[in-house]
Formats: sequence, structure tokens, C-alpha cells
Amino acid sequence: MVIRGSVNANGTVVWGQGFTCVANNGTNRTVSFNTPFSGIPSIALGQHGTSGGAGVDLVSSSTSGFEVVTLTNENGASGFEFIAIGPQ
Repeated sequence: MVIRGSVNANGTVVWGQGFTCVANNGTNRTVSFNTPFSGIPSIALGQHGTSGGAGVDLVSSSTSGFEVVTLTNENGASGFEFIAIGPQ
């Protein structure tokens, strides 16, 4: 199974389907998969766009989702893009 998406700095889904995102605080975001994987997926992350925040780091992951911390710089928090690949 593959889930791809993009989330802006506020935690709003920009594109993608099969997941939701919640902004936990100023920098942490939790992505929840609508249908859990049967095993923990591999997750690749990248900063959304070419300007804005400083990046994003994976905090934790499970079969039902993952948490990230969006790093900040003088432009504020970063949005992010991701791909999760794992067993269905």
C-alpha cells in the first residue's frame, strides 16, 4: 500500500488522500492513515515547496500513522510532503 500527501505549515492537507493531519502544537503534526498498514510503513519526508520553514523530522511512526516535528527558521514552520509505503 502507498499513501502520498502534502501538508502545509498549519497542518492542513494540501493534496493526497487516505490520511488526515492534526496540528498538535506550533511545530508537531500527527498524520493518521484512514486504513492502517499491516506492518509499520517506510516513510520518506521532505519540505513542502522551496521556501518557508527549515524542514521536517520524523518523531515516531506506527501502522496507523506518524508524528513529525516541523523545523523552523526565520520564515516560520515548514509544511511537508511524504510517502508511506508498506504492507496492506
